[in-house]
Amino acid sequence: QARGRRMPRRKPFSGKQKKQQLLEKRLRKREAKTRDSDDETRRKATERATAAISDSEKSSEEEEEEKVLKVHRQPEGKARSKQYDPNRYRLHFEQQSAAEIAQRKREARLPITRLPPETLEVSLDDVYEPGSVLDFPKRPPWKYEMTKRQVEQEEERMFTKYLSDVHARYKPEQLSWFEKNLETWRQLWRVLEMSDVILLIADVRHPVLHFPP
Repeated sequence: QARGRRMPRRKPFSGKQKKQQLLEKRLRKREAKTRDSDDETRRKATERATAAISDSEKSSEEEEEEKVLKVHRQPEGKARSKQYDPNRYRLHFEQQSAAEIAQRKREARLPITRLPPETLEVSLDDVYEPGSVLDFPKRPPWKYEMTKRQVEQEEERMFTKYLSDVHARYKPEQLSWFEKNLETWRQLWRVLEMSDVILLIADVRHPVLHFPP
C-alpha cells in the first residue's frame, strides 16, 4: 500500500509578524481608496471644466433668453422609447424673480378697494390692440410635399419670432402669463385644423381677459 504524502511542516509565525502582515494589508487598502478618490476627483474636475467651456461657448442669443418656469413635471421612470418624453407638454411660463413674488405677496395683504361696475368694463380693442403683436400665434403655411423636419423648422422659426416681437414691444410686467412651450401650440394648431366646431369657455367674471383675439 502506498503511503500518503506528508504535508510540509508549517513555519512558525510569531505575533509580531502577524501584526506586520495586518498593517501592510491595511496600507494596501488605504492606498487603493486614495487612488480611487484621486481618480474621482480628476473626473469631476474634468466634467466641471467641460461644462464651463460648454457654457462659455453659448451664443449671446441663448444667454439673453428669458428664464422660463416649467410646471407639472412628470416622473420619467423607464422611458418606453428613446423618442418618448413624458415632459414634452409641460407648461412653460415666464419665471418671476424673488423680488416680484415678494411684491405680489405684499400687495395681496392690502385692503381691497371696491370699484364701480363701470370701471370693470374692458373692450377687446383696449386689451389686444388690433394690429399689434398681441395676437394668436398662427401656424405657418405648409404643404404635404414638405418633410416633417421642414414643417417643424418653419414652426420653430415663426414661434421664436412671435416671442421676440412680443417681448420687444412689451415689458414682462405688462403681460399676463401665456404659454411658451411650442409643443402645446402645435397640438392646438392640429386640433383646430381637424375640427369643425370649437367650443371656447371663458370666465364670465372677466371674459375679455380669457378670450383670445
